[in-house]
Amino acid sequence: MNPGWLVKIIIVTFLGSVPCVWGDTGITGKITSLETGQVLSSANIELENTTVGAATDASGRYAIRNLPPGKYFLRVRMMGYKPRRQEAVVVSGRMLEMDFALEPTVVETDPITVQADRANEKYDTPAALVGLQYMSPQRVLSIPGIFDDPVRAMQIYSGVAGGGDYSGFMSVRGGSPNETLFVLDNVVIPNPYRFRMLLGGGMSLFNPYVTGDVYLHTGGFSAEFGNCLSSVIEVTTRDGNRERFGAVASVNILEANGVLEGPLPKRAGSFILSVRRTYYDAFMQQIAPKGVTYPFAFDWNGKVTLNLGEKNKLSLYTLATREGTAIDEMMYEDVKMQEKAEIGFSLLSWKWKPADNIRLTSSLGYYSDDVSLEIINKFSFENVTFAYLDGKVHKTFFKSDAFIRYIESSRFAFGIQGEQSAGNVVFENDSRNLYFARNEFPRHVKFDGKFRYGAVYFENISEFFTGLDWRFGWRLDYSSLIDDLQFSPRTAVSVRLDKDTRLEGSWGICYQYPTPSSLYTRDQPLDFEPVARDLKAEKAVHYVIQAERTWSQAFKLKGAVFYKDIDDLLLPYDRQKYIPGNTGRGFSRGAELSAELNDQTRRFSAVLSYAYTNAKYRRQVTSRWIPFNYDIQHAASIFLDYKLSTKWRCSVLWRVSSGLPYTGMAGVVLDWGYRDNEDDFRYDWDYLVGERNGRRMKPYQRLDIRLSRAHRAGHREYYFYIDIINLFNHKNMYNIMWDETKSGVEEEQIFSGERRIYMMRFLPSLGLAVHF
Repeated sequence: MNPGWLVKIIIVTFLGSVPCVWGDTGITGKITSLETGQVLSSANIELENTTVGAATDASGRYAIRNLPPGKYFLRVRMMGYKPRRQEAVVVSGRMLEMDFALEPTVVETDPITVQADRANEKYDTPAALVGLQYMSPQRVLSIPGIFDDPVRAMQIYSGVAGGGDYSGFMSVRGGSPNETLFVLDNVVIPNPYRFRMLLGGGMSLFNPYVTGDVYLHTGGFSAEFGNCLSSVIEVTTRDGNRERFGAVASVNILEANGVLEGPLPKRAGSFILSVRRTYYDAFMQQIAPKGVTYPFAFDWNGKVTLNLGEKNKLSLYTLATREGTAIDEMMYEDVKMQEKAEIGFSLLSWKWKPADNIRLTSSLGYYSDDVSLEIINKFSFENVTFAYLDGKVHKTFFKSDAFIRYIESSRFAFGIQGEQSAGNVVFENDSRNLYFARNEFPRHVKFDGKFRYGAVYFENISEFFTGLDWRFGWRLDYSSLIDDLQFSPRTAVSVRLDKDTRLEGSWGICYQYPTPSSLYTRDQPLDFEPVARDLKAEKAVHYVIQAERTWSQAFKLKGAVFYKDIDDLLLPYDRQKYIPGNTGRGFSRGAELSAELNDQTRRFSAVLSYAYTNAKYRRQVTSRWIPFNYDIQHAASIFLDYKLSTKWRCSVLWRVSSGLPYTGMAGVVLDWGYRDNEDDFRYDWDYLVGERNGRRMKPYQRLDIRLSRAHRAGHREYYFYIDIINLFNHKNMYNIMWDETKSGVEEEQIFSGERRIYMMRFLPSLGLAVHF
């Protein structure tokens, strides 16, 4: 079903049937800073024990309308300010005026505890915050060189590394990007990337103007999340403005982005819609040779939220993406390439708060992922397939959660989820004259089948006595694909040593099952269909100890040591057929240090981080330890953000890390010979690879700077910035390719040429956003 028609059906069904009973009755007001008197936009106002609330607009004003007369308690919250709570008595036919002036502060445990999204009540205790990093939408839009991507923004934190300038993949504590679970509005979304064929996943699907909060869960995470070995990225989408219509139009070096939001008729809820598309291809297409389609990407997001009374909220979210490239006769007369990819995601969510201390959430959705790639060598009148990928994965899923607070400082949660998936994936590769140092391309892998996945979990968080919080949970996971049931206990403890110091620790067992996308998204591809019933889930045991101290309500220092023990690792027996077995084991260990600074005037903030990681694996029958593909031993970053004046701001991001490991090429060997169309005898050759990940690229270094200016004219806000990417033009290596540079009858005439592929060089760019 087309997601657009599904949105229309929901709107037509509900919007005309929700009456406005109470007229113009409610609460309105303005939120400002107590210290500076400036208005505060995006502050959250909520009515306690209901799902009703609002957010301030650019002028600092909010309004909650259509309320039944009675007594309410308002909570006002915003990042970096003390929350306020005040009683309000609403009289029929009147809008009660309530203004608030918030006092700046730094929250003792973590800034995310001041977020007012009711879905994030689970992060209001120290034990729930163990191993958690938070990224606000405002910070995403202030970081230079990340192209406004929430996933790339996470790289400013210690222990987080990227796959390179061209890839949006993220590695946490040496783990593969395949080991990170992505959760969107409480449900799992597989492979959430754009530019997957062109750049191998260059950007995430998450639109920063639609995205709400972003959370990174590292080792020892909550029992709510499973089927991943390394980490979890949890993304929320925001509701549209329930009081007035608004729009954003923005453009950066990659794409143009448009957002429209506003209230539904009769103020029954809100909507938000976004459309993004690359634009450079539209210009280049006018001068492109015949048969060439420049790479393009297009996506749209839509969300409709309905308030069904004070205690019920229904929302429908849809996401659709499309990208493609075609090259017939451009640079090489004997090469033809076509690729396209489409993702569809629809999610219907219901939130119900039947009592003050109970919250229930249920979600039902559908996900589809279709991708195809074909590269053809044209010899005379024959077309020979060089590489071929055709993948179709479709999934229906549901998830239900219950959150119950049985005393003020204690609560428990439990939930159930289920998935029905079908996959048909075929990958063929005959590129014998090419070899890449950091990629493996199997000759032939395929999967065709249906399977089910299910899980249940339980988790309790309690404050045993003042200063000691404990989180304990467990989950059961089952996959019919390999017919494997696993039990995963998790626990975390947070101890307050004094008012400024906390000591925390976590331990947990995590399992991960193979999926159809494992055929081509893992570091080492797997053709697991022939042996699926003989496999087990991969297992990781996390151990983490960390300490945190705050000084002067502005400076926070955090340190952690971690160890991850990996067992039953899926490795291929050979690199011809890629048939896997649970033949490997590994580890990841290291230490992290980070510092955050926010001055009391809110003019300056900084994040400094450093991480040491040692991540290796081996086959159980051998003694040689091999670095994982993302074993980045040393990584450091500095992010600085300074408000120069009321209109000008400057931000800087500097990153440096040791080089990625790669597998070198040792030589070539004769494979077979044949006669071509001109009856000349030719040879085909295979490469002899060196020691796996036995070499390292040179250290990575990049400095990005952004200078931005904000301007207000009437009802419009303009945001203009200049980004300078890789200011010092540092040559960072992305990959190495070897190819056949000369061929003939004699073996001595064959040798291999090395071609180095570099990341982004010095690149100035402009960006503009207009808020209506």
